[in-house]
Formats: sequence, C-alpha cells, structure tokens
Amino acid sequence: MLSEVVPRRQFQNFIHNVITPQKYGETHPEYFPLVNGERYIPEPGNRYWRPCESNPEVQRLVVEYARKWFDDHPNIDSFSVGMDDISHLCSCDNCRAWDPEPDSYEKRKFSDRHYKFVNVIAKEIAKTHPDRYVGTLIYNIARELPGSDS
Repeated sequence: MLSEVVPRRQFQNFIHNVITPQKYGETHPEYFPLVNGERYIPEPGNRYWRPCESNPEVQRLVVEYARKWFDDHPNIDSFSVGMDDISHLCSCDNCRAWDPEPDSYEKRKFSDRHYKFVNVIAKEIAKTHPDRYVGTLIYNIARELPGSDS
C-alpha cells in the first residue's frame, strides 16, 4: 500500500518579507500594528511583530506575494503566514473586533484573529492555487482553538 509522501512544508514567518518597513514604513504606516495608540514601524530585520491583519490592503499584499511565490517556485507547495514569538500586535478597532473578548488583547489571546487572517489568505490562494497550502505555527499567543466563526 502506498501512502502520500508529505514534503517539508514552509511554516515559518514570511510576513516580514511582504510588509517591510523599508517599502511601506513611510508611505503606509497603517499596514503596521497600532501599539499604545501609535503605529509601530519596526527596524529592518525585526520579525517580532504582525502587521495590521484586518487591513484589506495587507491581506491583498500577502495574497499577491504568496501567488507570486507559488508561480516563481513551482516545486514548493506551501507558503507560511506563521508567526514568531511576537511582541507587537495591532490594537486597532478592526483587529480587536476579530478578538473574541474585549480583553483578549490585554490577555494576549490571539487565536481567533490569527486564524481569521490565515483563513482569509488561504481562501484567496485556493482560488488560483488549489493544490497549494497556506501554513502557520502554533505559538503561545495562538495556541488555543479559535471560536467557531474563525
């Protein structure tokens, strides 16, 4: 009996390659997380932040980047929107609306928002690359199961 050979898939953080401070820091600060009432523009190379995941333009840019990644790498079947040990996450009203409880941000419980973002990206990728995977990792801030609407 033959079984599927599952190749090593990409589940590390690629988001920092898509929304870069060098490219968008000055022109589109709204792509970066709102932290303590101000947009956090990270230093180049800093991977410990997430963009404003509820921002439709951020979602569009990630989808476009992933599609190009798949087109440019036909032998790779996955693209990751996973996270590292994140220290800076967005607290804008739209991102907080993705959290299940009013105090989820303060408690650093981000499973719902993270998986909503992952699903937005995956649904769009499936339209053009149905044989590819969108991956993520379970880190401390997104280890709990999301709610049923995520």
